[in-house]
Amino acid sequence: MAPKKSKWEQPKKSDRPDATELVEMIRQTYSASDRTEGVRKFATHLRRGRLFAPAWAAVGGAPGLADIMAQLNLADIRVLCKMLGRTASVHGAMEERRAAMDELASLLYDSSQPRDKRPLQHFYRCILPACSVEVMVDIQKRHRIELANCQKKRLLFAHPRFAESSFLEEIFVSGDDSTLIRYQVLWRGNIPLCERVLTTLIDTAVPSVPSNFLTYFAVPFLRVTLGRRRHSDEERDRFLDLVMQGLDKDKKHTSQAPRVSISDGIVSYVVKRWHAAREGARTQALEAHLVRLLRLIDRDHPTTSINDLYRAVMAHKRMGPSSRHKLIRLFLLHIKIFRFDIEDPTQSARFALANKHDTWPPRLFLSIGNKSGLDLMEKLEALHPKDGFIGLERGNTVLGQSSHLGTARGDVEILRALLCRELKDGKSETSSRRLHSIVQERKKAAEQSREAPLRAFWALSVLNLSVAIGDLTLLHDSIIWARRFTKDATTIKEIFDVVETRELKDLLCALPNPDSADGAAHLAAALPLTQESTILLANQTVLALAQSAIMVASEGHVKSKRSSAKGSYTEVSSLPRDVYKARLHWLSSLQIRLKVGAVAVDLDQNMLDAVCKPTADLLLQLEKLRRSSGGAKLVFPGVHQRSFPSPMQLISDLARCRGAILAELVAYICSAVQDVHSPEDPDDHSYTTTVHSVISEVTKSDHPSLAWRLLRSAIAEGGSDNAWHWDYLTTPFISALPADMAKEFLHFMADSITGLMRKQKSLPWVQGQKPVIKVTTIKRMANVLRSNMFVDASSSCDMLISLLVEARHVDARIAIVESLARVMEDQTCPEELRARILDSLEQHVVPAAGALNPRRVLTEADWAQVGVPEVGEDAPLLDLLVRHARNPKLHKEDNEQLMGLVMDVLRCSSTNNVRWMKAFLFSRHVTLGPDERLPICPANTQALLGIFKDLLQQIPLSVFRMVREVVLAKYTASATIRSVTKKVSSDRDLKDSNAGRHWLHHFGEDQDQGWSAVVHALLRRPADPEVTQPLGEVGVGQLQDLLLEFAEAQIRAGDRDGLYRLVENLSEQRFNGRDHYSVWKSNCLPLVRRIIAATESERATPTAGASSDRGQVLLLNTFRLKRAAIRIPFSRLDDPAPDEDLDAFAADVVELIEGDLAAPRRRVPYHEDVEDLCRTVCAPEVAQMSSNCIRFAKKLADVGGETASLGHPPLSAYLRLEMAVDALRSLSRISGKQREEVGDLVRYLQGCRNEGLVIKGYQLEDYMKEMHK
Repeated sequence: MAPKKSKWEQPKKSDRPDATELVEMIRQTYSASDRTEGVRKFATHLRRGRLFAPAWAAVGGAPGLADIMAQLNLADIRVLCKMLGRTASVHGAMEERRAAMDELASLLYDSSQPRDKRPLQHFYRCILPACSVEVMVDIQKRHRIELANCQKKRLLFAHPRFAESSFLEEIFVSGDDSTLIRYQVLWRGNIPLCERVLTTLIDTAVPSVPSNFLTYFAVPFLRVTLGRRRHSDEERDRFLDLVMQGLDKDKKHTSQAPRVSISDGIVSYVVKRWHAAREGARTQALEAHLVRLLRLIDRDHPTTSINDLYRAVMAHKRMGPSSRHKLIRLFLLHIKIFRFDIEDPTQSARFALANKHDTWPPRLFLSIGNKSGLDLMEKLEALHPKDGFIGLERGNTVLGQSSHLGTARGDVEILRALLCRELKDGKSETSSRRLHSIVQERKKAAEQSREAPLRAFWALSVLNLSVAIGDLTLLHDSIIWARRFTKDATTIKEIFDVVETRELKDLLCALPNPDSADGAAHLAAALPLTQESTILLANQTVLALAQSAIMVASEGHVKSKRSSAKGSYTEVSSLPRDVYKARLHWLSSLQIRLKVGAVAVDLDQNMLDAVCKPTADLLLQLEKLRRSSGGAKLVFPGVHQRSFPSPMQLISDLARCRGAILAELVAYICSAVQDVHSPEDPDDHSYTTTVHSVISEVTKSDHPSLAWRLLRSAIAEGGSDNAWHWDYLTTPFISALPADMAKEFLHFMADSITGLMRKQKSLPWVQGQKPVIKVTTIKRMANVLRSNMFVDASSSCDMLISLLVEARHVDARIAIVESLARVMEDQTCPEELRARILDSLEQHVVPAAGALNPRRVLTEADWAQVGVPEVGEDAPLLDLLVRHARNPKLHKEDNEQLMGLVMDVLRCSSTNNVRWMKAFLFSRHVTLGPDERLPICPANTQALLGIFKDLLQQIPLSVFRMVREVVLAKYTASATIRSVTKKVSSDRDLKDSNAGRHWLHHFGEDQDQGWSAVVHALLRRPADPEVTQPLGEVGVGQLQDLLLEFAEAQIRAGDRDGLYRLVENLSEQRFNGRDHYSVWKSNCLPLVRRIIAATESERATPTAGASSDRGQVLLLNTFRLKRAAIRIPFSRLDDPAPDEDLDAFAADVVELIEGDLAAPRRRVPYHEDVEDLCRTVCAPEVAQMSSNCIRFAKKLADVGGETASLGHPPLSAYLRLEMAVDALRSLSRISGKQREEVGDLVRYLQGCRNEGLVIKGYQLEDYMKEMHK
């Protein structure tokens, strides 16, 4: 099979095959894949209106297509028949296509003259939906063909009228549930067809009805199809009446009719319509429909019970208690299994109730209204004086309390208490007194019970009944009474089950239901009364429960991991949060219902006084309880430590209320916090943390300006913990403040921080002492002022300078200097302000940056006390000044002044460093001689060398002398200093100490003395190619003199490796570019030659190689130095070397050969220096340009000289020819003309009388041949 074309290889529209080509693809027999593709494309052509006629004509009409199908394989026939059937509902050229399909189907099913003798009628039936109804029906009858489900589905779209007739004939004949499902596309949303279905059911004697007729047809039709707004109630009532008539007839005449249950959708639909209808004729008609439905419910239905009735009633959430009561009465009156009236006082009704053994759901009595529920309960209680008649409610509720231990019947007294709670008549008062006496009786029963399960049962019964009564005083007393069972693990576990009940949480909310019938206005008026009566008692009850839980947690028998009580009293941790959420929900619901308008102030004040403040008091008391010694025992794995809600959460949840109300609430909470925490205790940070949390929540509210007043008060009160101040030194918080308040806030914070810094600065330095103010706070203040968006530049500068004056920590100084530099970067900053900033930097930053340790600036008292102070290993302030001295955003004059400050820092550091060295020598009991001196250089030499390297053009001579001291310190140190250095290096403890490391940093043998920085300065490329030395006070000559002096010191000390490394560094960058090469020739080459001369001069002295106090001095190899001075030319393809450079290169090599390698003083001709010179001659810089290499080789070989005629040529001539050959053999490719030039040298060598040279010639010839193969 041919591979499938990718989507990128699909033919263009103009390249697609036409109908004739498609027919040829179907008829051909040499490619099965092309034929299958042709079948699919041909069927696609038949689907399109404009392509149908050409395709049908090309294939020869129905006879032609039938003949072709007789030749196709089964796979292609199956595909073709399916695709022809899919054209059934295509609209384009429908009539022409349907006539063509009629003709084709007639030919295929013609048994008298079959075109294909294979039994393929199973495949041909796929075409029938595309035919006309007459042809399809005729073929089905003659050949007894049954269409498949997929073909019937196509029939629905192709012939909807015919499908409707089939649907009406099938639906009530077979009784198959799949009929409705199969035809759902046809009748969904088709109101006329649905009406015909219902009238057929009513007017015709149907043999059977599908069992899903109600759930799958009638209910969706009534709810969805007729549920749209365009349908009137009269239309819905008419169709509902049709459904009910159909059900009545179906019940009488149909053997297999659908059964109706209380949970069916039709019952729920009628109940919903009945409840929504207004009083009148429609209500009566709907009630009649409901009664007819209820009477259809079978008497022996296995799932019909009172609980089912209750669930069916409660499914309607919007139904009121009176409507529920009426609906339950209808259910019980008309359902066959019940058939009694709960309102009938006759003896027959009582007898029916007495013989009904189902348990009644307790919530049913509450759902129909307290008065009606209480009446019904008393009737049932009279009929069942001994046996319980209510069941147990599942879940967290007091209605789950049983009447007796071990029974499954509910407690009638608890239900009575819930029903009587909101009744205001004399009967309820009598019941209330009776219930209080029952509580006392049950308390007595619990106290007298000897068995633990019975004692636990009565104790829990007391608490549940107290909750049901709704008397907070009684509940509080019962909780206190229950503490007597603290040591009884079984009883305690049962007692604390009451904590999880929703009735207790609603009671402790202590607020009426905002959705009650009394109305929101009545609730708003009752707010002050609520505060005085219930909410305070509720708070006391919550605290009593929490205290009881702590008492239980303190008992030894519940500390065991296997204790059964441990999992119950921990639920007290979540009770306050549930109560808090309930009160907050009450406030939001009341606001929504009232839609506060003109009375907003009074209402908000009432809510604040009656609800918010008492709730805040409760939260604070719980916080105090949680912080107590026993409060921690309520925290267990799986229980969140902050289960008790905090007062800050109340502020967060009320963040969008009016500003005055929020301000009063915040002030109230902050004043109440002092009763819980102790701000005077320096070790107690809980008060500060709480205030911080309050401020944090206020900043997130709609009134962040309130936080500023709190923050000012909190800072003014002081405290040892001020780390939280910087949380508010943020741009978002300050941006939310009004302009005047933001400026006041910044000034106040700057003054407060400055005062704390001044206090810290006055304290003596103690290692590891706790700071008075956190560095992070100072840095955050400096960062806020850096943005300079809230105050003017002058005010920002005033605050920053005041902080800089009192700053002691280096990180704080860095942050402040960064902010001051940002002020200077502003191009609009006046000159006077910039001058003031520079003066403050000179006065307060330069001494700190020049100190031995920028992290601790020493005073004279510190020098006297410490002796040898500690030296810092970095210089962050100096680095900061250097960075801003090179800042291009500053004015040029400011950069120059900052550079002057950098030089002042270096001088100050040098003075302190010399003082430190003297103190170190004094501590080692060492005194320098009259001719001995200490180097004058900064403490951090790496910083000095970095400045010298980067800012050479601005370095004065005084600083250059410091660099000279650093570079030569190792070799110019006196004997006393070297002796001290040796002792420091040998003492491990001293070597690893700060003092030892700093001494070795200047004089140690292994330290880099900074000569590489001088080399880097010497190799610096000038901006102007004509300038051969850097600008500034330090010139090239001074740099050369310093390096020469350094090299002479190395020569005298016998430091061969150091000298070789110096010379190599001077030459390593010369091939990086033409300008680098020029700088090397002008600046470094003369210096290298001066170093070579100094080396030869030292070798010529009589004492050369003598030993000294440093050890045996080794003589240096001057040839290695001379090799570094060879003027190897710089050459590139785009920048070839001039002939003068090549001649100079050859001259330098010849001079080395004749003056050193072939000198009479050498006893061994092939020394290691010859190999080094060969590597230099064959370097890539020479071999990469073949023309240069050939010219150099010819110049070196001196072709045409008299060497060829000598049998024993001089050593110098032989070495020149050998190196010329080696240079040519380093080439990788040459041109034809260059090959001739090399050939002259080859012939010259082959014509020599010396056998060695002849061999060299032949080797060179063979190499040339190998190169051009």
